[in-house]
Amino acid sequence: MTAIDSSLHVRRAIVTLLKATPNASPRVYGPRVVADPVWPFHRVAVDGSEPYTAQCLNGSIVALTVHSFAKGEDEVAVSDLNAVVARAIAGKRIQLTDAPYPAHMYNVVWLRSQVIRDTAEATGWHGIVNFRAHVSS
Repeated sequence: MTAIDSSLHVRRAIVTLLKATPNASPRVYGPRVVADPVWPFHRVAVDGSEPYTAQCLNGSIVALTVHSFAKGEDEVAVSDLNAVVARAIAGKRIQLTDAPYPAHMYNVVWLRSQVIRDTAEATGWHGIVNFRAHVSS
């Protein structure tokens, strides 16, 4: 069997999931963010994909990061977004509905969250949430 790289389909599925998640920002982007985006917003990236094959399985293990951006005097708003993102994605079984083959993401593990200042904005904060997941068809 040949492993399948589903990175694009994973990113699209997470964008769709977050857009439908209560308390997440409705503005969710892939790697390209619009010029001068309205805050708060999320950016979804698949950081890497490696082959995963097993008996009767074709797939990959993906590293996924959701970046959240919010403004405020402190990190509370972006920390809240990090928590919403972690709850929305971790432990879920997510269908990759736009893949040209039947595929789903499972064993989604929340690895870590981080909050840093966004130096491009005086009151900007950047949240980072990392996950690892299996994808198979």
